[in-house]
Amino acid sequence: MKRSLLGGCHVRRRRNRQSTRGLPKCQSSAANLLVGLFFALGFQLSPARAASEIGSSWLAAIEASRTLKDSLFRQGEGSPLRPEDVPSFAGLVYFPADSTWRIDGELHRYGRTREIPLPDTGGTTIAVERFGRFVFRRDGKPFWLEVFRSLQGGALTVYFTDETNGTSTYGAGRYAAVSQLENSTYVIDFNSAYNPYCAYNEDYICPLPPAQNYLPFEVAAGEMNVGPDLDH
Repeated sequence: MKRSLLGGCHVRRRRNRQSTRGLPKCQSSAANLLVGLFFALGFQLSPARAASEIGSSWLAAIEASRTLKDSLFRQGEGSPLRPEDVPSFAGLVYFPADSTWRIDGELHRYGRTREIPLPDTGGTTIAVERFGRFVFRRDGKPFWLEVFRSLQGGALTVYFTDETNGTSTYGAGRYAAVSQLENSTYVIDFNSAYNPYCAYNEDYICPLPPAQNYLPFEVAAGEMNVGPDLDH
């Protein structure tokens, strides 16, 4: 059984299942390109600034990243969609962009990083590297999310659940990138929160968010649930 670790997501082929596109690559080039595009467009402003000060560059980056992702899903060689789903794919659905969901915080790196088994959507476990904790405040209250580091490329990712799962968002949870700004501040922009590839195609097996990464409120930002035409 082969394994791959790409774009902050571990994946293994389902046992006794033939993939339509070879070895599934969960959250590979699409996720990495989206994160790269977002910051390449120059959005390095503090999330504490008002939306009016942030201006059009942030919103333009969000819209461009979403357009790019739809294009990659329709035409990209690494699209997670089944071939039969591509013709009816009308684009992903998102919450309206909201700058208040771009949250800065502190990254408390563990003194000793190590690999641990994390339950996956296939009923087994996947080895992930515990890297640290992203500590932040929301509505004046403190919260934290455990951060995992990709063994290929070093990207930092959180796998999280919240009060929208199973209704407006994918039931198994979503992922979000953790990025460092020039002033050493770390940020999670939940507007760019995305579904794992198993949300679109059951040939993919992806890690489930750990219990400690549950946020007891609605994260009304980022990618919403897929429609019945894609959710197998």
